[in-house]
Amino acid sequence: MTVRPLFAALLCACLCAAVHPAHAVVFTNDTTIASDNTDYEGHPIVVSNCTLTVRGPHSFGNGQVVGGSGIVDCGGTNTFSSLLVQTGTTYRVQGAAVLSVTGTLTIRTNGTVEVRSTNHTAQVAGGWAGVGGTITAGDATIDAGGMITADGQGYQCPTWGTGTGPGGGGVGNGSGGGGHGGRGGRTRYLGAGGSVYGSSVFPLGLGSSAGGAPNRSGDGGGAIRL
Repeated sequence: MTVRPLFAALLCACLCAAVHPAHAVVFTNDTTIASDNTDYEGHPIVVSNCTLTVRGPHSFGNGQVVGGSGIVDCGGTNTFSSLLVQTGTTYRVQGAAVLSVTGTLTIRTNGTVEVRSTNHTAQVAGGWAGVGGTITAGDATIDAGGMITADGQGYQCPTWGTGTGPGGGGVGNGSGGGGHGGRGGRTRYLGAGGSVYGSSVFPLGLGSSAGGAPNRSGDGGGAIRL
C-alpha cells in the first residue's frame, strides 16, 4: 500500500523535470566563466551584445550568440547540444581548444567562428610547437557569408628578420613568403621563400610567416581540425 504513493511521487518528479528543463541563462554584460565554475553546466546559454569568456572544460545545453556584437571566447573543451552563431557575432576558439556540438552548428550570414592558435610567435623548448583548434559537430549549416576562419592565425611575422615557423620566409631587399605544404614565394630582391614542411593535402600544423623586411608583412594561416 505504501509503494503506490511513493511511485506516484517519483513519477511526478520525473515528469516535472521533463516539462521544466534547465532554464536558459542570458548574458548581457561581459562575463568570465572560470574552469571551476559549475553554475551553468547543462544550461542553455544566450550571449547578447557582450563577451562571454569561458575557461576550461564546460558542457552546456543549446547555445546562441546573438545581438549583432556578441562574442564567445572559449579555451578548453566546450560542449553544446546545438550552437547558433547569429549575424554579426563571433564564436572564438582559442589555440588548443575544442568546440564540440553534439547536434547542429549553425552560422548565419556574417556570423563567424574564428579559430585561433597558441605558441605561434617563437619556438618552445627548441622546436616549433604552434597548434590551432578543433571543431566537431553532428551537422553544420553555414549560410552564404557565414564562415569558419583561421586567417592570419598561424606563425606571426616578426618586425624584422626571418619569418617564424618551420618554413619562415627569408629576407633580402624584401620578404620571402612563408612555406608549408609547398615552398614559399621568392621575391625578386633576394628574399628566399620558406621551406616545405607538413602535407599539402592533409595539413595539420600552422602556416609559417613571411619574412619581416623592411617591416611586418604576412602572418601564416592557422589550423582548423574539423
